[in-house]
Order: sequence, then C-alpha cells, then structure tokens
Amino acid sequence: SQFKDCTVLTIAHRLNTIMNYDKVLVMDAGEIREFDAPEKLLEDKNTIFYGLAAQAKLV
Repeated sequence: SQFKDCTVLTIAHRLNTIMNYDKVLVMDAGEIREFDAPEKLLEDKNTIFYGLAAQAKLV
C-alpha cells in the first residue's frame, strides 16, 4: 500500500474502516484508554473497543 512505511492518524466513526489497521488507540473523555492491534483488543470482551465493535455488529 502507499502508506506502508507511514504513520496514519485516522479519526473513525465507522469501525469497519480501521479493523485492518496495525494499531488502534481508543480515547475516552480526552484520555487514552486502550492501544493495541484491533484483533488483540477484540480478544477481550471487556475492552471499550470490543463494546464499540459489538454495537456496530462487527463481532
């Protein structure tokens, strides 16, 4: 891909657009709450990311 060696900052409202990203940073109330690969965050049903993915019917 054209962004292979780049850092891309994306603010996503639709999680399906970032599911293939290398890392995802989840913020809540202006603070970093989670930072890991999407598949790693989805392994734990207690993560904010998992909850958002479940609401979006992605898991």
